[in-house]
Amino acid sequence: SGQKEIKTALLDAAHLSQLGPRDWVRPTPPRPGRPMVGRRDEFDAVSKMLRPGSKAAITATVQGTPGVGKTVLAEHIAFELESQFPGGVLFERLGTGHRDPALCAPILDRWGAHAFGKRPLLEGVHFASADVCSLLAGHGPMLAVLDDAWSLDAIQPLRDALPPKPACSSPRATNGWRAN
Repeated sequence: SGQKEIKTALLDAAHLSQLGPRDWVRPTPPRPGRPMVGRRDEFDAVSKMLRPGSKAAITATVQGTPGVGKTVLAEHIAFELESQFPGGVLFERLGTGHRDPALCAPILDRWGAHAFGKRPLLEGVHFASADVCSLLAGHGPMLAVLDDAWSLDAIQPLRDALPPKPACSSPRATNGWRAN
């Protein structure tokens, strides 16, 4: 056909050994950029829902108009609850432009890299959701915050990567939490 074909290798569980020894680096949330003002009731309600301990995945979403403090609330919850999640806290700021599942590839690579000392992947190699799920499993309860998620379809690869599966979130939910 004469066209140059670009292939991206997806690692499967059998090929993860190519990346070298595992060296878990616990993901940590960002430090809140601003103080939380007037959101204590919401903070307490979401924090109570996200307490680890059950084997089931817990999902909480916060919806509202822009500028009312949902991201600040998410930052404070993730930061203040971090010690309750031995597996760590994954915090992703997605934004209104994140409407295509293909945009999850670099996020999956970052998440998977936590299992390998955050070493960069080989050029052209990316983690599939199932790989990331297996790499994140076994480190204890983990909290995942998907900030400014606008489409369930667009975040499906991220949802599939979180153990135990499946995670749920609400469309146009500015903040989605998942604790397992």
